[in-house]
Amino acid sequence: MKNLKQLIDCGYQDQVMVSHDMVHCFLGAIPRIGTSDISQILPNWRMTHLFENIFPELRRMGVSEAQLDHIITENPRRFFAATGA
Repeated sequence: MKNLKQLIDCGYQDQVMVSHDMVHCFLGAIPRIGTSDISQILPNWRMTHLFENIFPELRRMGVSEAQLDHIITENPRRFFAATGA
């Protein structure tokens, strides 16, 4: 989060996108980890992690709603429009 904040502060807001992976199921099992233990080992491992943890902390650090909106809406829109995806 500190690095993302520094990138924004240095004027790279137009070049930043954020994402995270989320695995919904495993084919087989995670070695030595039962599914009930995952939430204890990886407490932030869920689809809402960015919205529940990362973005509020960035706001606390001084990132504005307009900056966050630009990063999570405008930048991906521009990127995917340019790639024809």
